[in-house]
Amino acid sequence: MTEQTELKAASNQTTETGQAALEKRRRLLKLGVGAAPIVLTLASRSALACHCKSPSAAGSLTFASHKPAGTLDDGTFNISAYCKTYVAWMANAPLSGALPGGVTKTTKLKDIPLFATAFAGVNTTINALGAGFQRDIVTAYLNLSNPTGGAKIQDECLTLDKLKAMASGTYTASGVAYSSAQIQTYLASNGLLGY
Repeated sequence: MTEQTELKAASNQTTETGQAALEKRRRLLKLGVGAAPIVLTLASRSALACHCKSPSAAGSLTFASHKPAGTLDDGTFNISAYCKTYVAWMANAPLSGALPGGVTKTTKLKDIPLFATAFAGVNTTINALGAGFQRDIVTAYLNLSNPTGGAKIQDECLTLDKLKAMASGTYTASGVAYSSAQIQTYLASNGLLGY
Protein backbone atom coordinates (compact mmCIF):
# COMPACT_ATOMS: atom_id res chain seq x y z
CA MET A 1 0.00 0.00 0.00
CA THR A 2 1.10 3.46 -0.70
CA GLU A 3 1.16 6.24 1.81
CA GLN A 4 -1.78 8.04 0.17
CA THR A 5 -3.95 4.92 0.23
CA GLU A 6 -3.24 4.46 3.92
CA LEU A 7 -4.20 8.08 4.64
CA LYS A 8 -7.49 7.70 2.70
CA ALA A 9 -8.36 4.53 4.65
CA ALA A 10 -7.62 6.25 7.98
CA SER A 11 -9.67 9.28 6.90
CA ASN A 12 -12.65 7.07 5.97
CA GLN A 13 -12.55 5.36 9.38
CA THR A 14 -12.53 8.73 11.16
CA THR A 15 -15.42 9.95 9.02
CA GLU A 16 -17.42 6.77 9.68
CA THR A 17 -16.78 7.05 13.45
CA GLY A 18 -17.79 10.72 13.37
CA GLN A 19 -20.94 9.92 11.42
CA ALA A 20 -21.93 7.19 13.88
CA ALA A 21 -21.47 9.57 16.82
CA LEU A 22 -23.46 12.26 15.05
CA GLU A 23 -26.28 9.82 14.36
CA LYS A 24 -26.37 8.82 18.05
CA ARG A 25 -26.68 12.47 19.05
CA ARG A 26 -29.51 13.02 16.56
CA ARG A 27 -31.38 9.98 17.92
CA LEU A 28 -31.01 11.23 21.50
CA LEU A 29 -32.25 14.69 20.54
CA LYS A 30 -35.29 13.21 18.76
CA LEU A 31 -36.15 11.16 21.86
CA GLY A 32 -35.89 14.23 24.10
CA VAL A 33 -38.05 16.39 21.84
CA GLY A 34 -40.61 13.59 21.50
CA ALA A 35 -40.92 13.18 25.28
CA ALA A 36 -41.26 16.91 26.04
CA PRO A 37 -45.07 17.11 25.55
CA ILE A 38 -45.57 14.19 27.91
CA VAL A 39 -43.29 15.68 30.58
CA LEU A 40 -45.09 19.04 30.36
CA THR A 41 -48.46 17.44 31.12
CA LEU A 42 -47.30 15.89 34.41
CA ALA A 43 -48.78 17.57 37.49
CA SER A 44 -46.46 18.86 40.15
CA ARG A 45 -47.14 19.09 43.89
CA SER A 46 -45.40 21.30 46.39
CA ALA A 47 -44.04 19.72 49.54
CA LEU A 48 -45.99 21.80 52.05
CA ALA A 49 -49.36 22.14 50.38
CA CYS A 50 -51.29 21.59 47.22
CA HIS A 51 -51.25 24.63 44.94
CA CYS A 52 -49.51 27.30 46.98
CA LYS A 53 -46.00 28.50 46.36
CA SER A 54 -43.62 25.94 47.67
CA PRO A 55 -40.03 26.39 48.78
CA SER A 56 -38.97 24.82 45.48
CA ALA A 57 -40.98 27.34 43.43
CA ALA A 58 -38.02 29.68 43.49
CA GLY A 59 -36.18 27.20 41.30
CA SER A 60 -38.90 27.15 38.66
CA LEU A 61 -38.45 29.51 35.77
CA THR A 62 -42.12 29.88 34.89
CA PHE A 63 -45.59 28.52 35.40
CA ALA A 64 -46.23 28.58 31.66
CA SER A 65 -46.41 24.81 31.33
CA HIS A 66 -48.58 24.22 34.39
CA LYS A 67 -50.57 26.89 36.17
CA PRO A 68 -52.99 25.58 38.81
CA ALA A 69 -56.51 27.00 39.06
CA GLY A 70 -56.65 30.22 41.05
CA THR A 71 -53.10 31.35 40.28
CA LEU A 72 -52.27 34.78 38.94
CA ASP A 73 -49.93 35.42 36.01
CA ASP A 74 -46.93 35.68 38.34
CA GLY A 75 -47.66 32.21 39.75
CA THR A 76 -49.08 33.32 43.10
CA PHE A 77 -52.43 32.05 44.30
CA ASN A 78 -55.12 34.74 44.49
CA ILE A 79 -56.45 34.50 48.04
CA SER A 80 -56.18 38.16 49.01
CA ALA A 81 -59.96 38.50 48.87
CA TYR A 82 -60.36 35.76 51.47
CA CYS A 83 -57.57 36.40 53.97
CA LYS A 84 -57.26 39.01 56.70
CA THR A 85 -54.38 39.93 58.97
CA TYR A 86 -54.42 39.16 62.69
CA VAL A 87 -55.01 42.87 63.40
CA ALA A 88 -58.00 42.93 61.01
CA TRP A 89 -59.53 39.86 62.66
CA MET A 90 -59.16 41.45 66.10
CA ALA A 91 -60.60 44.80 64.92
CA ASN A 92 -63.62 43.30 63.18
CA ALA A 93 -65.14 41.34 66.04
CA PRO A 94 -66.33 42.42 69.49
CA LEU A 95 -64.46 40.94 72.46
CA SER A 96 -66.99 38.17 72.99
CA GLY A 97 -67.94 37.97 69.31
CA ALA A 98 -67.48 34.84 67.31
CA LEU A 99 -64.54 34.41 65.00
CA PRO A 100 -64.31 31.73 62.31
CA GLY A 101 -63.52 28.22 63.50
CA GLY A 102 -65.88 28.36 66.49
CA VAL A 103 -63.61 30.59 68.60
CA THR A 104 -63.81 34.07 70.14
CA LYS A 105 -61.11 36.60 70.93
CA THR A 106 -61.03 35.30 74.51
CA THR A 107 -60.60 31.63 73.57
CA LYS A 108 -57.38 30.21 75.01
CA LEU A 109 -55.04 28.54 72.54
CA LYS A 110 -55.24 25.24 74.43
CA ASP A 111 -59.05 25.32 73.94
CA ILE A 112 -58.95 25.51 70.13
CA PRO A 113 -59.88 21.90 69.26
CA LEU A 114 -57.57 21.72 66.23
CA PHE A 115 -54.55 22.73 68.32
CA ALA A 116 -55.36 20.96 71.61
CA THR A 117 -52.21 18.85 71.33
CA ALA A 118 -49.83 21.43 69.84
CA PHE A 119 -50.88 24.21 72.22
CA ALA A 120 -51.59 22.06 75.30
CA GLY A 121 -51.12 24.14 78.42
CA VAL A 122 -50.99 27.48 76.55
CA ASN A 123 -53.41 29.75 78.45
CA THR A 124 -52.87 32.81 76.24
CA THR A 125 -56.08 34.09 74.66
CA ILE A 126 -56.34 34.75 70.94
CA ASN A 127 -56.58 38.53 71.43
CA ALA A 128 -53.44 38.61 73.60
CA LEU A 129 -51.05 37.03 71.10
CA GLY A 130 -47.89 38.93 70.32
CA ALA A 131 -46.08 38.60 67.01
CA GLY A 132 -44.66 35.15 66.48
CA PHE A 133 -45.29 31.57 65.49
CA GLN A 134 -48.48 30.94 67.53
CA ARG A 135 -50.08 34.13 66.26
CA ASP A 136 -49.28 33.17 62.66
CA ILE A 137 -50.78 29.69 63.13
CA VAL A 138 -53.96 31.17 64.67
CA THR A 139 -54.24 33.77 61.86
CA ALA A 140 -53.93 31.04 59.23
CA TYR A 141 -56.54 29.04 61.17
CA LEU A 142 -58.99 31.97 61.11
CA ASN A 143 -58.42 32.46 57.37
CA LEU A 144 -58.82 28.76 56.60
CA SER A 145 -62.01 28.64 58.69
CA ASN A 146 -63.44 31.84 57.22
CA PRO A 147 -66.88 31.00 55.78
CA THR A 148 -66.40 33.44 52.88
CA GLY A 149 -63.39 31.67 51.42
CA GLY A 150 -61.85 29.13 53.77
CA ALA A 151 -63.12 26.15 51.80
CA LYS A 152 -61.69 27.61 48.58
CA ILE A 153 -58.32 28.16 50.26
CA GLN A 154 -58.32 24.61 51.62
CA ASP A 155 -59.12 23.24 48.17
CA GLU A 156 -56.36 25.21 46.50
CA CYS A 157 -53.73 25.76 49.12
CA LEU A 158 -53.58 24.36 52.65
CA THR A 159 -55.94 22.11 54.61
CA LEU A 160 -56.71 22.41 58.30
CA ASP A 161 -55.15 18.97 58.84
CA LYS A 162 -51.84 20.18 57.44
CA LEU A 163 -52.04 23.36 59.52
CA LYS A 164 -52.65 21.19 62.59
CA ALA A 165 -49.47 19.25 61.79
CA MET A 166 -47.54 22.51 61.32
CA ALA A 167 -48.74 23.92 64.68
CA SER A 168 -46.25 21.71 66.53
CA GLY A 169 -43.44 23.88 65.16
CA THR A 170 -41.98 21.28 62.83
CA TYR A 171 -43.47 19.82 59.71
CA THR A 172 -42.14 17.06 57.49
CA ALA A 173 -43.22 16.69 53.88
CA SER A 174 -41.61 14.56 51.19
CA GLY A 175 -38.80 13.69 53.59
CA VAL A 176 -37.89 17.33 54.24
CA ALA A 177 -38.30 18.81 57.74
CA TYR A 178 -39.43 22.43 58.04
CA SER A 179 -38.74 24.57 61.13
CA SER A 180 -41.20 26.99 62.70
CA ALA A 181 -39.46 29.90 60.94
CA GLN A 182 -39.81 28.14 57.57
CA ILE A 183 -43.48 27.42 58.30
CA GLN A 184 -44.05 31.12 59.10
CA THR A 185 -42.34 32.11 55.86
CA TYR A 186 -44.50 29.62 53.97
CA LEU A 187 -47.73 30.96 55.51
CA ALA A 188 -46.73 34.58 54.81
CA SER A 189 -45.59 33.97 51.23
CA ASN A 190 -48.92 32.33 50.44
CA GLY A 191 -51.04 35.13 51.90
CA LEU A 192 -52.44 33.00 54.69
CA LEU A 193 -51.50 35.71 57.19
CA GLY A 194 -53.50 38.30 55.27
CA TYR A 195 -52.59 41.26 53.13
